[in-house]
Amino acid sequence: MEETTISNRPTLRSLLSLLRDAGDAGVLAGDLARQFSEPQVLQARNRWVNTTLEYQRHKAAPTVCRSQAKEKGPYYRGSWQWRWFITSAGLEQLAADPPMTRAQREQARLAARSAYEQNHQRRQALVSSAIAEGFGVSTSHCRRRAKVAELRQAGLSLEDIGHIFGLSRERVRHIEMGRDGPCRCGSCMDTSKVTRVEVINHGAALDFVGTKDIPGRLVATWNCSAEVSLQDGERTLKIFLGAPQAAS
Repeated sequence: MEETTISNRPTLRSLLSLLRDAGDAGVLAGDLARQFSEPQVLQARNRWVNTTLEYQRHKAAPTVCRSQAKEKGPYYRGSWQWRWFITSAGLEQLAADPPMTRAQREQARLAARSAYEQNHQRRQALVSSAIAEGFGVSTSHCRRRAKVAELRQAGLSLEDIGHIFGLSRERVRHIEMGRDGPCRCGSCMDTSKVTRVEVINHGAALDFVGTKDIPGRLVATWNCSAEVSLQDGERTLKIFLGAPQAAS
């Protein structure tokens, strides 16, 4: 392949154009790399060429290029290189996508930059609004789960939502998938079986209760078959659950 110099980095369109000109013979990756001037290091250009074409071969649909088994090239002391070919889908893509002028490329770049900045400002406004509404670390499970779903539909990333609630991206993803466990706030708890509640202050007696025989303990209702204790510093909250009543 005759060596020319394109003063630009290898792009998919420029690579497909070179493969189209080569026809059925294909082009070695090293020869493709020598058609460009950037990056300055030749090995870097070779990696750029292979990375660009391999992504299109494995990830893109339809596949616009293909390669055959590696063969020894005339460069890099006869190292093994891919030989690349263009497919019919690549030819159709070149025909449907005419090359852009420098002014058109600059206009497209500015439009993409403007759209990115507008989207970034919109996301920051949503984050600030959620924080102003009182959402944060202490938000209950049910409110947090609903707000996460709402913000994800609005286009916020996991990182943005994690900044609101003080959580990692992985934790936000678990909440979005419903793997954060049941909500334990008062409005969501089923208290139909609660038969007795005790609030215990281990530091001092609760004189206002008037139960001198049980100092430091506030007791309400009795008859229990199960007990749940929540310890917080010097205080303990105990909830006693009764067995379900048989239907009469």
